[in-house]
Amino acid sequence: MSIDAVPLTDRGLLLGDGLFETLLAVDGAVRHVADHLDRMAAGCETLGLPPLDRAAARALIEAAPAEAGLTEGRAAVRLTLT
Repeated sequence: MSIDAVPLTDRGLLLGDGLFETLLAVDGAVRHVADHLDRMAAGCETLGLPPLDRAAARALIEAAPAEAGLTEGRAAVRLTLT
């Protein structure tokens, strides 16, 4: 996974426009992903943000624990959309 720079014109950076979800991972498996994506998609619609790319978000969420070396025990995964 690559981390891209946030442009200085990003509304999340400038105005705080955005959403985030914090998900629980246990032994590398993230719990209740669909529920979190549903809530984030509803938030995008409510705030007039572009639609959530659910497939891309799910892939990032599910890859995060292993990429961070957190495959045992409990961990938090935060998905932020700006």
